[in-house]
Amino acid sequence: NSSGTGYGSDVTFKTPMTPPGNALQFDGSNHVDCGTGISLANQSFTVEFWAKRNPAAVYEMAVSQGTAGVNQGLALGFINTNQFDFSFWGNDLITAAAYTDSNWHHWACVYDASAAAPGTNRWLYRDGVLAASDRSPANYQGSGNFYIGITSYTGGHFPGLIDEVRIWNVARTQDQIRADMNRDLSGTESGLMAYYNFDQSSGTVLPDLAGGDNSGTLVNSPVWTDSAAFNVWRGAAGTDWNTALNWSDGIPGASSNVYI
Repeated sequence: NSSGTGYGSDVTFKTPMTPPGNALQFDGSNHVDCGTGISLANQSFTVEFWAKRNPAAVYEMAVSQGTAGVNQGLALGFINTNQFDFSFWGNDLITAAAYTDSNWHHWACVYDASAAAPGTNRWLYRDGVLAASDRSPANYQGSGNFYIGITSYTGGHFPGLIDEVRIWNVARTQDQIRADMNRDLSGTESGLMAYYNFDQSSGTVLPDLAGGDNSGTLVNSPVWTDSAAFNVWRGAAGTDWNTALNWSDGIPGASSNVYI
C-alpha cells in the first residue's frame, strides 16, 4: 500500500525506470494540430492519454477529429455535466459518473469494429478500470486533422495538462492498457499509429515518436511544464518505499499512480 506495507507476495522493485517528464499546459485558448495523417474511420482503434483538468462544467475535449455530423466527429473529453464522453457525434458513450477532481487520470477509449452484434464494441477506461461500455450502431466515419486540446468542430478547449497521447489501430484489451499506462513506450509497439510523450521542454513541435509523419504543431502557445502523471520507482537511495529520492515524484500518496 502507500505506506509500504506488503500484502501477499513480496514486491520486487525494478530500476532504473523513466519518469513521465513533461506535459503541455492548455489554458482554454490553445491546442496542438497533428495534421491529417491519422486515419481511424471504419476500423478498430484505441486512443489513450493522461489528463489533469481544471473542471469548469463546460465542454472540455482532450482530443478530437472530424466534423459535426452523425458518426463524423470523434471527441474525447468532458461535457458540461462533468461526465466523460467518448463521442462519434450523435452517437455517444457517456460515463454515469461525473468527475470534478483535478488529479491526473489515465483515459483509454477503445472501439472494436470487428465485434459481432449484439456484443459490446466500445469501452471507456479510467485509470485502467472500466467506466462505461456499449454497442455503437455504426463505425466512426470521420477524417481530417487530429487535434489535442480542442474539439475540431465546436471549439471546446481543454483547460489543464495533457501527457502521453497514444493512438492505436487495434482495440486494446484492459490488461494491455493497464500494463502500459504507467510507463513510456518505445514507439515501435505493434499497432501503434502515433505516439506523443510530451517530453520536450521548448519549441512549437510535438514529435510523433511512432515513426509516422504525424508530428503536431503547437497553436497559440500551450506551455511546456513538468508532468506528474505517474510516479515511477528510481531506487536512487536504496530500497526504502518512504524515501523521496527513490521516486520520480516523491513518496507516493494514497491516490498516486505508481509504477514499480
